[in-house]
Amino acid sequence: MHPGQKYLPDHWNRWIEAYALTNSGGQYRTLGASDFTQALKILFEDGSSATFHHAFAVKNSGLEELALFTEHCGYFVFHHHVIAKLEGICLETTAE
Repeated sequence: MHPGQKYLPDHWNRWIEAYALTNSGGQYRTLGASDFTQALKILFEDGSSATFHHAFAVKNSGLEELALFTEHCGYFVFHHHVIAKLEGICLETTAE
């Protein structure tokens, strides 16, 4: 388990494991360097922003969450109402 995962809600840890197993042909249960292929910029409702390199994002509309996974800076979960705009490709899930 990546050290940042201990701070994630359980449903995101289950998503990481399922995603990693699928993308690795069943070999790995954690994310690997090849998963972090994008630069993402989040613009927040209050006008602030954050840019992440070597990252990817996943939106769960049912839970109203956006999870952001970075190779070197950790894993983050945001309530989607605080995000005004995400620049970059975002995966989607309905897993709970």
